[in-house]
Amino acid sequence: SDVCSSDLRPLRGQLADFGAPGSPVPTSAQYEAMDKLLGRLVTAFFQDAFTYRGTVDDLIGENSRLLQIVFAVSAAFTIATAALLIYFILPPINRAVEIASLIAGGNLKNQIPAGSARSETGRLLISLAKMQDSIASSIAAIETARASFESIIDANPEAMLVVDATGTITLANARALEIFEYAPGELVGSK
Repeated sequence: SDVCSSDLRPLRGQLADFGAPGSPVPTSAQYEAMDKLLGRLVTAFFQDAFTYRGTVDDLIGENSRLLQIVFAVSAAFTIATAALLIYFILPPINRAVEIASLIAGGNLKNQIPAGSARSETGRLLISLAKMQDSIASSIAAIETARASFESIIDANPEAMLVVDATGTITLANARALEIFEYAPGELVGSK
């Protein structure tokens, strides 16, 4: 600005005396000088205010644009992350749930895709494959033991019946069928 503190001193004194009782009436030249000085002061102060306001408006506009860019980038990142999750993670998890349901239903011949041991879904698929194989092996061992037990019972010369906790016949050997005069399969399931 082109107004300095030395310009304000005479104005201060003149303004203090202006209109005071007993003070001399300012001349037109003094009025003109005060008017010019006030004009310069108003111009200087308002010019600074407009300059600062313009600077602040520019900063707000810049920050607003930066915030819009940051928001757009974060929204794009969020959408991309969601798309990757949907494409890469959900299908293997859905397949694992489907396989677990099949295993729970007794289907032990599922083709389980080989998973990577580094990912959670890969380890889940590996565990499902091991569980399926373990259950199938256990069932095969139980069936082998049952067949062996049934052959021992059936080969016994004495009549033998095997019943469960409710009293239902679960196994009858050939001699029991002969004595009670039942056809194979008729006695099993009765009480």
